[in-house]
Formats: sequence, structure tokens, C-alpha cells
Amino acid sequence: MKNLKRIFILMLVLSVIGCSNIQEKEEIITPPIKEVIEEKPEIEVPEVVLPEEEVEVEEEIPIIVPEPAKPVIKENPKKEIVILATADVHGRIYPHKYKEFDRDDIGGFAKVSTFVKEMRKKYPDLLLIDMGDAYFYEPFVKTNSPSIIPILNELDYDLFLMGNHELYMSSAYLKEEVAKFNGKAIVNNVYLAKDEEAGVILPGSAVFEVDGIKVAFTGSSIPQKGIRKILLSYEYNISDALPETEKSVKELGGNYDLLVGTFHLNKFGQGGDSGVVEVMEAVDEFHFAFNGHEHVDEGDWTANGKHIIANNAYGITASYAKIQMEQIDGKWTVMSIEPHIVSLNDVESDKEFLQRYRGLHQETIEYVDSGFSGWEKVYHKLHNYIIP
Repeated sequence: MKNLKRIFILMLVLSVIGCSNIQEKEEIITPPIKEVIEEKPEIEVPEVVLPEEEVEVEEEIPIIVPEPAKPVIKENPKKEIVILATADVHGRIYPHKYKEFDRDDIGGFAKVSTFVKEMRKKYPDLLLIDMGDAYFYEPFVKTNSPSIIPILNELDYDLFLMGNHELYMSSAYLKEEVAKFNGKAIVNNVYLAKDEEAGVILPGSAVFEVDGIKVAFTGSSIPQKGIRKILLSYEYNISDALPETEKSVKELGGNYDLLVGTFHLNKFGQGGDSGVVEVMEAVDEFHFAFNGHEHVDEGDWTANGKHIIANNAYGITASYAKIQMEQIDGKWTVMSIEPHIVSLNDVESDKEFLQRYRGLHQETIEYVDSGFSGWEKVYHKLHNYIIP
């Protein structure tokens, strides 16, 4: 025990001595030890190529971008009107020379019938009109002329203008004939001499509606003055065409889309009376006109820039007009008018018509034989000189 104490004391003394010696010595600086990092060699890692997987690629569908819609331009409605006209057939049923001083064996309603049927196949809605002198009626024959109304009705005429030969009839017979006509009979300048205040003997105008288009007609017959006056029944007074036509047009009040003149006049006025040219030049409302009475081979005249279509006599020619219409701002407007004059010389007679009207043909021959003798024949030979 005592030894342990001695050792402990000794060690304590030695530790104190050691500490003092260290303080007297110079301070020893130990250099820093650099950390040596051993560089490891780079190890090349081989590139591992994996097999490509087959991937299904969907086919690209092209995207079509629609073009912007073009503005829709709505066209105006368009329609065609066809009007077919005859004039001065003078009761000729067959292509027959009824009078020895008449023209050759040509023309006649039998040929007109064939042509009308052909035209209706092409133009089912055509209007068919006659410009007067459809009757054979002659001033020197005391009996009544054979009636032409059955033929006009069979061919489905829409309009019948009175010519001077219709006005050779008495007013009673004319009234009777007109009453049988299925279409519309007109004349705007003929009055009863004993009762002018009663107005014209027939309506001065007529209006038809064709596929929504209003077609109006008005027209006059030739005034009867001088030597022609003695040939007429004294029952009629016939006024100048121009003022009566102006009056009729005014009465229509614009209630039409197409206005057609229908006249039985000289081309130019005579003796102070207006001709068809003067009327058409004065009345701006007309779009065009048909004219009878002149018996011309080629009659496409113009007045005021408008067509006047004139026929030959006896059914030698027929004429028609094709009118192009366009609806502009809700109103039908005439765009163009195309006139046609057709010779019927090479047209075959309608055989059924010839058979059906054989009796009327014979009746006409007898009518002519009953009255044309002596000075009446002289009159007819001079007719074109003394009465244009």
C-alpha cells in the first residue's frame, strides 16, 4: 500500500517537471500532410447496343383544311316567251286559187295548221295571234262569208284583231262571229256610228299570263276613208290609230311585263291617218309590234329602235318572236327580242285538216262564185292602185 502511494507521488512529480520543460523548448511546427489521392485508371465500359424494337408507326392522315366558302351569287330567274302571228289569210282554207285574179295555189290555213303544230312541240306555251283579215269577206258579195271561227278555235288562237275585211260584215254578224271565238277579240279604234258614246265595239286590249309573265296586246284597224269608205258597212266609225292606241296603253296602267302592238295598218300614214311606224315612234311603252294589211314578202321594219314584224297574205308566211325575259329586283324585264319570218311554201298541208274542212273549202268556192262577176272583177284588178 505504501508502495502504491510512492509510485503515485512519483508519477505526479514527473508529470509536473515534464510540462515545464516543454514550454521552454521551441515550438515545433509539423508540416501539413497532403492527402494523396491515388488516381484510379479509367475503365472503358463497352457500349452495349440493344436490338431495336420494331415500333409500328401510324400513317399520318393529311388534314384537309376546306377553302373558305365562296359567296353564292344567285342568278336572276330567266324565261322565254314565244308569240306566233298570222295575218291576211283571207279565208283561204286550202292552198287553192279561189279567184281567177287571185294568187297561185299557195298558202292556206292547212299549211298554217302544220306549222303551228310543229311550233307547239318546241314551245308548248306559245301565244298564237291573228292580225286581221282572216275572213274572205268581200264588200260586193251580199251573203255572209263562211265562218273562220271553227278554224281559229281548232288551232287554239289566243287573240284575233279585227282587220278591214272583218269590218265589211254587219255589226250583227260580226258580234255573232266574235261570240263563238274561244280566245280574245280586240280592236281599239272602231265605234258604232249610231252610238259612239257606247265606246268601241270590242275591247281595245287583252292581257295573258304565261308562266307568271303578263303579256299585253293592244291594236288598231285601218281607218276607212275616201273610196274605202263606200265598201264598209255604214255602221262603223273608225278613228285614227295613234290617239286610240295611246288611250288603250294608258288604260292598261302598266299592268304588264311585255307590251306588244297588234296592228292592221299601212306602214306609213296616208291622208292624215297614222301608219304603224308613226304609232310605234310615238308610243314608247311598246316593246315591239306585229302588223297585217301590207301583204309584204319580208317585213321586219324598225321604228324608234323597235321591231315591227309584218306578214305576207294568204298564209304564205307566218312570223314569230322569241322574247328573253329576266326577273330583276322582282320585276320581269325584256332583255332581247328575236324576230322571225317563215315562208310556208315548202310546208306540207295538214292532211287531217284538209279532210276535216273539205266542206268549208267547197262552201268558200261557192261563196266566191256567187258574187264575183262583172265590175267586181275590175275592182279587184285595180285594188292595189286605188285602195292601198
